[in-house]
Amino acid sequence: MYRQFPQNNNAKRNNPRQQNGELTAIGMTQGPRGNKLTIDGQVDTSTVASIVGDVLGQLPAQADTEIRVLALYHWVREALFIYPSCPDDLCEDFNKALRQINWWGYGLCGTQSKVFGMLVAHALGRENVRLLGTHERETGNWKMRERGYRVFKWSGLARDNEPDSPDGHSTLEIFWDGAWHLLDVMVGFYRRHPDGTIASLQDLLDDVDLAAQPVGDPEGDMPFGDEREVFTATTVSFRSVTFNSWPGEGLPLLLRPGESFTWLAEPIAGAYYLHPKIRERFGDEALEPGPRGHRPDRATRRYGNGEHRWVTTLHPRAEDPFWCTETGDWHLTVELPYPIITIEWRMEEGANGFLLPHAEHDDRLLPIQATGQQTTPKEQPPSRRYRLILRSPGRATETGPKPLVVELKSIVQLNPQVVPRLLPGHNRIQLRGSAGDDLQARFRYRIGDGWQENDCIGVGPHDVAIDGDPESQQLTLSNGEPP
Repeated sequence: MYRQFPQNNNAKRNNPRQQNGELTAIGMTQGPRGNKLTIDGQVDTSTVASIVGDVLGQLPAQADTEIRVLALYHWVREALFIYPSCPDDLCEDFNKALRQINWWGYGLCGTQSKVFGMLVAHALGRENVRLLGTHERETGNWKMRERGYRVFKWSGLARDNEPDSPDGHSTLEIFWDGAWHLLDVMVGFYRRHPDGTIASLQDLLDDVDLAAQPVGDPEGDMPFGDEREVFTATTVSFRSVTFNSWPGEGLPLLLRPGESFTWLAEPIAGAYYLHPKIRERFGDEALEPGPRGHRPDRATRRYGNGEHRWVTTLHPRAEDPFWCTETGDWHLTVELPYPIITIEWRMEEGANGFLLPHAEHDDRLLPIQATGQQTTPKEQPPSRRYRLILRSPGRATETGPKPLVVELKSIVQLNPQVVPRLLPGHNRIQLRGSAGDDLQARFRYRIGDGWQENDCIGVGPHDVAIDGDPESQQLTLSNGEPP
């Protein structure tokens, strides 16, 4: 049973995020505001500008362009791992740099090249970045099938892979000091001329021996294994400085009183999203147990999860920002900066209402009872926002509706690699929010066999000293006492 979501004029008047009948996140065009935790010396990934500024801000003031580009290259190498994230890395609008970095944390060659390219374009200008499409000069030149695919593992697992067709690849070139320079962020590859300058792809095609000369950088010497043929026995399909890439929007975390968000230490089994075309192309047997890296020289990286909680008491009066006097019920909206995988709710026995689980995609409502759970279907992209219409058990009685306590829990998918982490020694924590927020942060982590906690209370700076190497870190940010 589906119903259309009605308008709540009272919520519109009282909710600062709702304007002109549409719910919008504050600061979409001006960069995310809301509530945030950062650690001095670590990269704030809320905007492209903050990423580039924090990465390059750690360099000496006199650092030249090559050093700046390599700093961004190494950062992307750490932030992303290799796993298919969308059906067409080159054309799909799904590929937005901020979402790849903060939500998924993985992608194949086109995705990773465009994320890297977007950061470099912010630093040097879009005209100095170009995406290259390449393919084997002759089928079999890249020897993928002989080498177990290594970095190109997913090319071999694709169901539509035709043995007689040439393999393809996407990579990136950057222009500085009067020349183009190839840096392949997915493969982990770049090469230098004898004079020390970084070579272009055309340079490698003209001098194939150059590709055999290591640069002494673990992130530039093909850590998956030698696949230099991808850059020497290749034909360039296109070079484009107008590649389809958009940074996306910086999405804020806005915590109302009683709300908290926890970046979980470990992923929840099965709590991830894969595009239906990815499932079709590779099959569940290849994709299980969910997004994970396969780099041979480091521990396996995986997707991550977060948990949003909100406990609030709703009152049946006009002063309650969620109360709708026209319909005699409450209208609530939950909006998060990550894709929501699962929604759970708990209310008093006899309470009921309706759930709009995919507020970004349609306006159809599902009837709900006092407790329940809704998981995003495999065939539907997850939403960042859902809405609820809730009704008190006493709504139809002579006494009328009474206050209702509501507990909501949402599980989201995120990239754990870019979440702030406590480091051994001194950490300067910054809690950012409005002056009226009762903002609190709780770090929970393991040192050796023992678990420890550190709390930071109040907007502003906090100092946390860690004696030892904290592992399995879990961070909760809340408006009020953490759950």
